Amino acid sequence: MWAIIQNIFFFYMKSALFLSLTSVAFFFVSCDEEESLEAKHAKICENLFITDSVPTRVTEPYVILHDYFDFSLIDTTDYLIFRNIYCPVSHSTIQYSGSKASSICIEGLYNHTTYTYQPTIETWDNYYQNVHWYKCKEASFTVDIDEEVIAVTEDMTDSLTDNSVTLSGHFNISPEHAGNYAYFIYTSETPDITIRDGILYNMNGHKLNLDNESNGSVHLSEFLYNKTYYYQACVRYIEDAMSYGATYRGAVKSFTTPPLEVAVTVNEIKDIVPVGPVTLTFEAHCEKDPQRYLSLGICYSATNPEPTCDGADCIINNCYLSNQSEPCESTILGLASGTVYYYRAYAQHPCCTDIYYSDVKTFETEDVNVSPEPTDLGLSVIWAGCNVGATSPEQYGNYYNQGGLGRTSSFAYIDSLKCTDGWRLPTEEECKEIVNRCKSYWINYNGSFGYLVEGKNGAYLFLPASSIDGGEYSTTNGGYWTSTPKYVMKLYKWNLYMAQYTEDTYFSVRLVHDK
Repeated sequence: MWAIIQNIFFFYMKSALFLSLTSVAFFFVSCDEEESLEAKHAKICENLFITDSVPTRVTEPYVILHDYFDFSLIDTTDYLIFRNIYCPVSHSTIQYSGSKASSICIEGLYNHTTYTYQPTIETWDNYYQNVHWYKCKEASFTVDIDEEVIAVTEDMTDSLTDNSVTLSGHFNISPEHAGNYAYFIYTSETPDITIRDGILYNMNGHKLNLDNESNGSVHLSEFLYNKTYYYQACVRYIEDAMSYGATYRGAVKSFTTPPLEVAVTVNEIKDIVPVGPVTLTFEAHCEKDPQRYLSLGICYSATNPEPTCDGADCIINNCYLSNQSEPCESTILGLASGTVYYYRAYAQHPCCTDIYYSDVKTFETEDVNVSPEPTDLGLSVIWAGCNVGATSPEQYGNYYNQGGLGRTSSFAYIDSLKCTDGWRLPTEEECKEIVNRCKSYWINYNGSFGYLVEGKNGAYLFLPASSIDGGEYSTTNGGYWTSTPKYVMKLYKWNLYMAQYTEDTYFSVRLVHDK
């Protein structure tokens, strides 16, 4: 009995194996019994796909691949053909599948790129559910598109008005494919309109809606005057709703906006002026755009006879917006005595990089000499002519604090100051006499900025401005300690006033003497 069961079992297994091999093969070929099934399938796949059906050169942004297979080599009952197209630019593989021969349209091809096309056969048997993959021969095609034929731009000179222009383009995409692409005109300030891997960089793109004849246009304004711009029509494949793929470009063309004229004038100063603040009056007008606000200001120099906004040894003063309706005023501070200054007004239109200047004019400041000797300003006390530690009025001298943290003889604790012959620190009230009862002008005296103090009797005193606050050294922001704790006579470009300061700040010291 057991022998009968064994015979039946082995007969059944041999039959199942025979059926399985027959089902897996699906190929009607004759071959030697020693050759493996996998080797047989591989040989057939080498001849199954007819590579001559794939074009070698593609001249459109899309291609239709007609697959041809010699189906006489296989039983088509149980198989799938996967069509794989590899794109080296995006490092991706496009895959299509189907159970029979078909035509495949692939869009958004990258120009000057060679694609590899290789179908893969999947076979299986229903009994054992075994799956087998076999690759067919490779075929390839190269994309060689004349992009300027796809995206054509016209000469825009006729549509140019001042700093606005209408840019137009024509796009040669067949109607059945037009909906898969987006259409743009790009502008740039440089002729190098760069595209890398289908992505446009550093460009200002304007998406277009096309008419029935595949034309699109956009009106653009607010270009800079007197400047050349470059533009280009582009076609971009829509990969999904959020991004674009391959890009095709038309020829780069250009247009130049017309120049702009702005008239600038400034008043002339004929007499020698005091060394104090000098106020200049100036204005600018643009006939082409009279309602536009202009940026105005003054540039001046003691050494450069043609001062400009970016010139050597030139200073810009009070740049602000003007509506062209009224003259503007600018006050110049920090002038040196006995000096000739060159000056002129300037203006700039917001839609122009050019700077427009008035004629150069000059003025001269009166010569002022400040004595280093003690000076009577007509106040309650006599003021020393120099700072402690200095030998001339423009020198900063030593620095002192009230916090008891002296570092050297030049940076000392103020209580260490040794006064002789009746000289002492001024009180807060004595400093207020200078602030409230004297005229004071921010000037440049022998290379140091500070205040020229003119007493009620016409005598002069110069207080150079310097300080060390939190380790920061300044020669335009200074102060003088009083005998009142924390109180300082503060010097700043726009103001001379009394203030309280932290005890660890280093300021200068100017002594006084009773009359």
